[in-house]
Amino acid sequence: MLKKVAFLFVLFFFMYSCIPVYTAKRISTHEISDGGQEFLELKAYTFQYKGNNFNYFKAIRDFFELSNDVNLNEFITNDFIENKELKFFISRDIDRDSYLDLTGLVFGNKDNDNQNNSHNINDKEGDITIKNGGEVHYVYIQILDENGNDLLATDNFWKSIAIQKLKKLQEKINNR
Repeated sequence: MLKKVAFLFVLFFFMYSCIPVYTAKRISTHEISDGGQEFLELKAYTFQYKGNNFNYFKAIRDFFELSNDVNLNEFITNDFIENKELKFFISRDIDRDSYLDLTGLVFGNKDNDNQNNSHNINDKEGDITIKNGGEVHYVYIQILDENGNDLLATDNFWKSIAIQKLKKLQEKINNR
C-alpha cells in the first residue's frame, strides 16, 4: 500500500511539476487593439502570425506592391483604398508562455546552465526554475488617413473597407 501511495505521489508530482505562470494571449482571427510597442497611440488591426519572417516581408511587399527600398514599418500608399492617401505603421511583436519547473527541487537543475530559455529563482542547485514555453507572434497595423486621423479608431465606412482588405493581407501572411 505504501508503494502505491509513493508511486501515485511521484506520478502526481511529475504531472503537475510544470505550472503555467504566464500564458501569452492567443488571437483566433483579429482584433482592434491599442497598437504595437513601437509606434503612435493609434488603434491597430492586430493578428497572430506563424513567425516566418520571409513570408511576412514578402506578403507585405506583394500586397502593397512596394519596392525593396521602401521601409515596411512606415510607408504611404494611395493604392490600399482607391484615391485615398493612407500612412501605414506596421510592427511585429513576440510573446512567450512561461511556467515554473519544480523538478529541480527533487533532481537539481544541472542542465539549466546550457539553456537560454530559463532562469533560476535562487542561485543554488535544486532551484525552482522559470522556463519559457512556446512563442506567439503578432502583427500590428496602424493607419492614418490624409488628414492625420486614426482610420481604425471610429466605426465608419473607410474602417470597414480597411478591415476587409487587412483580412486579405492577414491570409497572405499566414498562408504562404
